Amino acid sequence: MAQIQVLYVAPDSKTTEQAVSALETAAPELSVSRTDVVSEVLGLLEAGSVDCLVVDWLASSERPQIVEAAHSRTPTVPIVWFTTEPADRVVDSFDGHTEYVYKQTPAEQGELLAHRIRSVVTCEADSAINDT
Repeated sequence: MAQIQVLYVAPDSKTTEQAVSALETAAPELSVSRTDVVSEVLGLLEAGSVDCLVVDWLASSERPQIVEAAHSRTPTVPIVWFTTEPADRVVDSFDGHTEYVYKQTPAEQGELLAHRIRSVVTCEADSAINDT
């Protein structure tokens, strides 16, 4: 499997470091970059250097802005919500998401998140092949 470029959008914190580390450990085929700067997110998406966007933001007014802008500029890039928020608060509130993953303990979350990322990226790639 080719390297999957993941952009993990979250504020810098120990929890974020643990989540990224668990993700990289669970799935060495994922190359994970992290940022919390909206303009950087959009620049990387527009450059085509992101296969999947993971949004992990507990309380940010910029979260909907990032997802809306990402989806409108690069609608084929899957967006995964990774949060402790209940699904109905996240999924029903924001259009443009592809998947939702509820945060668990660090040991469990890396494998589950990696599985979902692989699934949405593979699904998107298959869809692009079928559209050509």
